[in-house]
Amino acid sequence: MKMIVRKLMLFGLIQFCTFQIFGQYPSFDSLVSTYSDLPVRFDLRDSKRISPVRVQAPGGCWAAAAMSSFESFIQTATGNSFTFSDKNLYHFHGYDSTRTTYGNHMMATAYFVRGDGPFVSTTEVDTLRQSNPPDLLINGARFLPNNPRIIKNTIYQFGGVNTMLRFRPETMDSLSFVHYSNAEKINHVVNLVGWDDEFVTNTGQGVWIAQNSLGLKSGDAGYFYIPYQDKSVLQYNAVWPEWCEYPESMKIIYYDTLGQTSTYGFEDTVCYALVEFTAPGEGMLKTIGTWCTMENSIIQATIYKSFDKEHKQLGVVIGQSENETCRFEGYYHLELVKPVKFTKGELFYVKVKYSTPTDTCRIPVERYVKQYAYPDLVSDKCWINPDENRWPETWYLCGKSTDYPALQFDLCIKAYFYNE
Repeated sequence: MKMIVRKLMLFGLIQFCTFQIFGQYPSFDSLVSTYSDLPVRFDLRDSKRISPVRVQAPGGCWAAAAMSSFESFIQTATGNSFTFSDKNLYHFHGYDSTRTTYGNHMMATAYFVRGDGPFVSTTEVDTLRQSNPPDLLINGARFLPNNPRIIKNTIYQFGGVNTMLRFRPETMDSLSFVHYSNAEKINHVVNLVGWDDEFVTNTGQGVWIAQNSLGLKSGDAGYFYIPYQDKSVLQYNAVWPEWCEYPESMKIIYYDTLGQTSTYGFEDTVCYALVEFTAPGEGMLKTIGTWCTMENSIIQATIYKSFDKEHKQLGVVIGQSENETCRFEGYYHLELVKPVKFTKGELFYVKVKYSTPTDTCRIPVERYVKQYAYPDLVSDKCWINPDENRWPETWYLCGKSTDYPALQFDLCIKAYFYNE
């Protein structure tokens, strides 16, 4: 597999970061779906492809697990170990303050893809909001299904998997460090780092090996074992498999600071979203980012020079991506076939077509959710269309100024612009 090597400056030393350019050769999606002969037992601790056990901030398991999973991917790909700041994510996620102690992978993804992190951990980074770009750009997220084979393949080939579960420390077996829950309601996040098909527990055979974030005195030096029969584990799984050195000339343009907090659809298998952006300088638009809300969906971005807001008519097409089939839910980058050049202050319009295989199309949106998300919605920047082929001029205004309460949301589309 062809790999591209980029320099990464961290701690004043030149390290090397290998990363995949999306779509140019087999990606994470195809590799984890190609089932190999997996061993009966596998543990990332044996291959040193995992960072040390953390001591989380109060209620900060979600942030610790996200960074631990990502660090494992970095170590697997590069052989280098880094400690990124879970505390910066914990403090500056942008959601309702009550969710600092009850976060999730969606919050971590929003933080990553808007370019707020990750940062290598220092005392300053752990406690203060940073104004400079992060040390890496994480430009892809995958939310994996409840499929043990895919989870194992991911751990085996790439690194640890962020997963939610029901966890009560007092119910862990003090000798075997096995923790079982027969309740599905989740309250904790860990990093799955392996499995053992022959490990026998009171509920059957086979366990997941989990890295916790409660320090070395918890469980088996910070780890514990989850029976395959556990009712809560594997419901929600996430990894961040695509990253690169943060380009100095790049600016991420967006309105959805909190990313996807909900979805909206028209009871059809296709729907369209349109966003107006302003070029921040003279330069090139190269990439569009958006969320995929259903596995095996197809998404495509088209760039327009103008949009007549009165008559709801789009102008000339000036750029487009290829169709991208999304094997999993998550966050995807759509590379334009050819970069589009703009001058500072020039308007452009990004249309994303979302197609789902069988179910109702769900557009990713950022909307108000009580005790979770309180977005600052924009006016006159976002529109949606149930089917542009049938109704090319039926664009419904979304956001703060819409006439429809159900459309009070921003669209989750980002533009990656490179200043010259």
